[in-house]
Amino acid sequence: MSFTSKYQELEPIGRTEFRSVYRVQHKVTNDIYAAKKICLMGLDAKEIQYSYQEAKVLHWLHHPNIVQYIESFVENNELIIVMEYCEGGDLAHQIKSHKERNMQIPIPQIISWFVQVACSLQYLHKQRILHRDIKASNIYLTKDLVVKIGDFGISKMLEHTNDVACTVVGTPYYMSPEVCQNKPYTNKSDIWSLGCLLYELCNLRFPFVANNLLTLITKILNEPPDPLDADLPNELGFAIKSMLVKDMSARASLAAVLNLPIFFKYIQEYNWTINVEKSVERFETPTERLRRRKREEAEKKALSSRPSSTSTENDSLKLFHHPDSRVSENISDFNPLDLVESDISVYPLQEDHEIFSYSTNPLIDSNATEEYEDDFESDTEEHENIKEEIEEDISLRNTLSASSSMMSEDISSIHRQRAIEALGANFFERIYRFLKSRRDMKVPDDVIYGEVERNFGKNAVNNLYLVDQVIFYENPS
Repeated sequence: MSFTSKYQELEPIGRTEFRSVYRVQHKVTNDIYAAKKICLMGLDAKEIQYSYQEAKVLHWLHHPNIVQYIESFVENNELIIVMEYCEGGDLAHQIKSHKERNMQIPIPQIISWFVQVACSLQYLHKQRILHRDIKASNIYLTKDLVVKIGDFGISKMLEHTNDVACTVVGTPYYMSPEVCQNKPYTNKSDIWSLGCLLYELCNLRFPFVANNLLTLITKILNEPPDPLDADLPNELGFAIKSMLVKDMSARASLAAVLNLPIFFKYIQEYNWTINVEKSVERFETPTERLRRRKREEAEKKALSSRPSSTSTENDSLKLFHHPDSRVSENISDFNPLDLVESDISVYPLQEDHEIFSYSTNPLIDSNATEEYEDDFESDTEEHENIKEEIEEDISLRNTLSASSSMMSEDISSIHRQRAIEALGANFFERIYRFLKSRRDMKVPDDVIYGEVERNFGKNAVNNLYLVDQVIFYENPS
């Protein structure tokens, strides 16, 4: 079925030049969702890749603090992603609202939101995914003020947990030192952004502020963040400082931060009655999946061959969950302390030898000797599993030019496209030429900003950092 045959558009809730988000209603169930529409005709291959990636990433993720993916469509040169609707807005709105009223966000609320974001980010890192754009406007809220991380358009899935990513993306005020220098980075860059978010929740302003990108980068690289408000708890200040360490290798891990008493106490006291996904703790490769299923089958045969089943044996079968299971259960005795056991783990990961201990059973022994002959069979199974998905993707892939695979990873081009999306192509070119000439002439910032406002309007001033990024990365030296 098509998107229009299944959903009724109710009202727009956000729009840029190439993207729009609508509140929609399912025509049969009457359930309310959010639908992000991305115009593929106006994007280059890299932007299409980002948009397509968001749908793929959301499809795989299942966590109570991550926006739930429903389904996606490609219709009329648009990628449409249907997802959970968060009626509570986002953290950026909460920060702006409190700032306008000159009111601090209550400390318990800050702690609650931070822990939820940190735990969901820890889950992402366990799945070998960097979000790469953690910021207040990408953290959504339900009507009950439960956090939901969204916007995975520039996230990157790593092939191995020790891999690094090199492309410079993200939001300037949340950029880590290594990102500013275009150095390789890992999950520690997300942790820096998380520290910036906690600072903003506590102080209602960014930790580093400047009138242009070059000055901002200089501050991020060389200066401490602006002072914290004096009435904040010392532990919050310590947490922020530990995440905003310039040296990535010395920056705190998520586990270390969550084990600070101010957060650990909250985790212990919080009522974690949530939907917990029945799934394995990480994405399995096809070969791993096939081998696991064979071991399960061997174990079941071994158990059925015994005269009677003990409760211990029955319990052991509960360890096996199909990785593609979408069944959830509501439990009230979930232990949130499992969330803080390791740097990049949300749930403790058990290795095969820790689960399967029947080394004396001939059925399982014979199965183990065949494990390394399973590659071809697993590939065949995986081919069948993804056949339908490939057919769904082909209409989108046809929108890419034959040369898209040869596209350069030019950083300036990425930022140029993002600026064009925000400002429009013609408006961007006018501001770009004006700003570049002023930067070449070394005109002071206050003069430039005054000229921009007079000639192009206040909206141009608010988005000038986007153009500044393009100019900076054209000649980063």
